Amino acid sequence: MATNNWEELQAQIIASAFEDEAFRAGVMDDPKAAIAAKFGVNLPAELDIQVHEDTATTTHLVLPATGKLDEAALQLTAGGWAPVSDSFSNPGGYPRDDGG
Repeated sequence: MATNNWEELQAQIIASAFEDEAFRAGVMDDPKAAIAAKFGVNLPAELDIQVHEDTATTTHLVLPATGKLDEAALQLTAGGWAPVSDSFSNPGGYPRDDGG
């Protein structure tokens, strides 16, 4: 399942969760572990993934980031790193665990 960017990976996660109840339960319980097991993608420790499930009476609206840097991002930038990519290997532009 080749994926070129974070948006494509998200679409694959949602499709898999819709088709596979075991994966859906896993992604609800431990998203990073479930994603790693299903897609072979190890997401960085700094990346917080929150999974919310819509119901008949509740839906979730996700707003994109404003592009403004928060304090943590400012500290990373001051240290010489800045988010520059949203590729599959680096979703959200977060530093990768493998140093790449």
